[in-house]
Order: sequence, then C-alpha cells, then structure tokens
Amino acid sequence: MTMASVARVHPLTLLLERQSGVITRRQIAQCGRSPRVPRSRLESGRWQLIHPGVYLTYSGPITWSSRAWAAVLACGRGAALSHRSAGYLGGLVASQPRQLDVTIPHDRQVRPLAGVRLHRTRRRLAPTGDPPRLGRAVTAIDLADAATNEDDVIGFLCAAARRGVPTSRLRQEVAGRARLRHRGLLHELVAEVAAGSESPLEHRFHRDVVRAHDLPASARQVWAEIRGLRLRADAVFGEYATRAELDGALAHPGGTTDADVWRDNEVRVDRSHVTLRYRWSHLAVRPCDCTVQLVGALRSGGWQGTARRCGPLCPVPNSR
Repeated sequence: MTMASVARVHPLTLLLERQSGVITRRQIAQCGRSPRVPRSRLESGRWQLIHPGVYLTYSGPITWSSRAWAAVLACGRGAALSHRSAGYLGGLVASQPRQLDVTIPHDRQVRPLAGVRLHRTRRRLAPTGDPPRLGRAVTAIDLADAATNEDDVIGFLCAAARRGVPTSRLRQEVAGRARLRHRGLLHELVAEVAAGSESPLEHRFHRDVVRAHDLPASARQVWAEIRGLRLRADAVFGEYATRAELDGALAHPGGTTDADVWRDNEVRVDRSHVTLRYRWSHLAVRPCDCTVQLVGALRSGGWQGTARRCGPLCPVPNSR
C-alpha cells in the first residue's frame, strides 16, 4: 500500500482494523460519521451491540480479541486489561480466560458489564499494547496476589521471568504495594526465581529435597555442549557427578521422551554423571524418597556430608 493510498483510507477503517472490528458511538462521531449509522446497521444485522455504546462491526461469532477491545472501550478513559486477561496477552497464562478482567482508576464510575470483572486501583496505571493492558511485572504480582496456592504463585513469577521481566522489577512491584496478601511468600519466591528456578516443580525440588534435608547446593539451569549436543540441566551437583532433571507434565505429558533418554546416556558417557529424573508425582507426594535416591547418588560421587531428616518419619539416613 502506497503512502497515497494510506492517506485515502478513512480514519474509521483504520480504527476498526486496530480495534478488531470494535467501535464506540463517540469514535464514530469523531470520525465524522452520522450518529444514525449504528442504529441502521444494528437493525440490518450487519453490526452487533456488545455493551452500551460499543458496537461490533461484523456479524457472526465474536472473537476473544473483539471482546477484549469492547470491554476496555466500554470502561472508558484509563481502563486496561489486567489479571488473567493481561496475563494471557503477556504470555503468563496459557489459555484465553472466559471472563475478562479490566482495571480502572479508583475514581471512575463504570456500570457492571456482562462477562467483565472490574478492579479498581489507586496506583498509577501505565497501559501498553493493543488492546491496552497492564505490563507483565504488574500482572504477575496481581495474579500471584490472587492465587490460592504456592505453586500457582511461583508459576506466575517464573512465567514473568521467562518472558524477560527482571527479578528486580518484580521486587520493586512487591515493595510498592501497600496491601499484598502473599507479601512474605512473594519476597521468598522472587529470590528463588532469581536463583534460577524456572517452574514450581524446580522450586519444590530445591525446597523439599535439597534445603529440607541439608544437602549440598546445586548449580541451576546449566548449559553445556556434550558430544556435539547443546544441553541444559535443571540442577547439577558437579563436584559429585550428579544431575537432576525435573520434568513437568506440560513439558513431557507422555513421560520421559526418547530425546531425554539419549541425552541422559550422552551425559553418562561423556561426564560420568548420574542423571536422576523427577516429575510432579515424585516431588509432590514422595519428596523424602526422592531425597534417599539423591543422597545415594551424591555419596557415589564422593559426598561425605550428613543429610538431615525433615521429620520423625523421614526415611533419609542422617549418618554416613
């Protein structure tokens, strides 16, 4: 499209392209169109009314993107998608939420909208993107604050870190909130993410296996080239020739893959390292039994320290 042809495109057309086919009554007037346009096109079935004064300019099923735009536009000045809606757009949440979350300034008055959950805040909002949404750091802490369990809390923080949010930015967001339900936990988990944990499963391993039983610390997320392969290990106890691979169900839904087996074999041949592989069913249900295995591997690699039992029924041997 040439510059001349761009200049001939009506502003309303450009706005509709940007807003996934959604337009407001005010925007129609600002683009110089008659206020009678929505009524005639609604009556003909060419347009749909989503919220009062907010129209969808096509017939048929409404896409998630159009619903999101309609929610933000209906909420007016300063509104932004937040929580799970912003999390989906920012890559922190895997699936499209059915209910849209929109945050507005505390002094705004907005009527309840079908399919939209409103949040009010006194903090200064700085929406980004199309449709407007809160940034990843703000959204990660919003989601973590609303979470009901620790795994979800660290899951959101890890997702933010994988998307490039610095842990310093997460710390800043936690410190700047006057009211935060999981403040102490968030301080602890941000430090865990900064240390290298990339998933709730890794957090459980280092908390419930390594630290709970006073085992030597490992290096996390270690990259190495082994026999021509570029490999990354979740936890490496290099001094004791032991590695741990932590496979979440989402990453390996069918269990250990052929590639995993080949990688473990290459590590064994090239580095003489033992690879222990754990999943949710192991670390969530039997962390102490996992520790018994890990202690055995560390001892085979030369560790002469003393493991600590985490409780009276813990099966971990606490002497050499």
